[in-house]
Amino acid sequence: MGHEMHVLSSSAEDPAAQVTRFWHEGDIKNPTAIKAFLKQVDVTTIESEFLAESILKDREIISNRSLCPSAQAISIFADRFDQKNWLEKHRIPTSSFSGLLTKIEAYAFLNSKKNRDSVVFKKRHFGYDGFGTFIVHGRKKIEAWLNKHSQNLSQYIIEDFIKFKRELAIQIAINEKKEVCFFPLVEWKAENSKCLWVKGPAKAKNLNPIVKKITHGLQEMNYVGLIAFEFFDTPSGLIVNEVAPRVHNSGHYSLEALAFNQFRAHLCAITNQPLPKKPIPFSKAFAMYNLIGETNKTPILSNSENVSLHWYGKSENRTGRKMGHLTALGTTPDLALKKLLTAKKGFKL
Repeated sequence: MGHEMHVLSSSAEDPAAQVTRFWHEGDIKNPTAIKAFLKQVDVTTIESEFLAESILKDREIISNRSLCPSAQAISIFADRFDQKNWLEKHRIPTSSFSGLLTKIEAYAFLNSKKNRDSVVFKKRHFGYDGFGTFIVHGRKKIEAWLNKHSQNLSQYIIEDFIKFKRELAIQIAINEKKEVCFFPLVEWKAENSKCLWVKGPAKAKNLNPIVKKITHGLQEMNYVGLIAFEFFDTPSGLIVNEVAPRVHNSGHYSLEALAFNQFRAHLCAITNQPLPKKPIPFSKAFAMYNLIGETNKTPILSNSENVSLHWYGKSENRTGRKMGHLTALGTTPDLALKKLLTAKKGFKL
């Protein structure tokens, strides 16, 4: 696209550092490193929303430098409590929730609905892929969890445990001119709280009115960049589970499946270039399968003419770590996924 891409990370072995000549060594939690890095670039974006809040609020660091999404947007969506309040403010359906300061708030939430005996405790910050998420069933176990975490309850929110038919996701990109690009809705499956596969396109009854509210909320806050919304498909309709203000694992399929992938959309958005309303698909359906470490041994990779491999170049393989992904196209989502399940057998992770 003609951009000179600079990367700030702690190690030259980091995947992002391996694909540019303009790598800068530094800790993203270090204000001095970020200040030095910002002097080298015109537009800055994030790979993860888990920057220190103190950095996002430091006007000396952020002012006069184009950060996309904005520091305000990153702060809102990086905090599960603020994220939930944003959804509620814009009347976007999500599970019932409450902030936690003491056990009194927890029991007020529990008792505000009849037979509420299953809940989810989520860390307000730094939770992803199941980390910082605790599903607790039964009043006795809830009491035990509250006692165990009594000294740091303010770091969590409590929300309803939702029974769902399937998990879905969508990516949306917006530029400074408020042009909006909508990616296909996809279904995804988690294993051990991590995304295992994605297939699509998917359909859902009440998607359009929810997306309309989401778009209005994003445009109102002047959001710039790509953002991902994860949904639970419940008997009463879709509800938003979580939001990620960045390119997202559920959108990696777009590299092969669409003429305009999520990474290109994000770059176009943050540099205020034109965005298509909907990317053109290359086939009727697609699927993606995450390659997740199962041991600490050196991986053995495989090649298949029916699928595409993206290997991330991570220096260490370990159980539960996303090491790469496979994508495939097909006439139906299930047939595309079937190709990946067959190809996966050739890998030893």
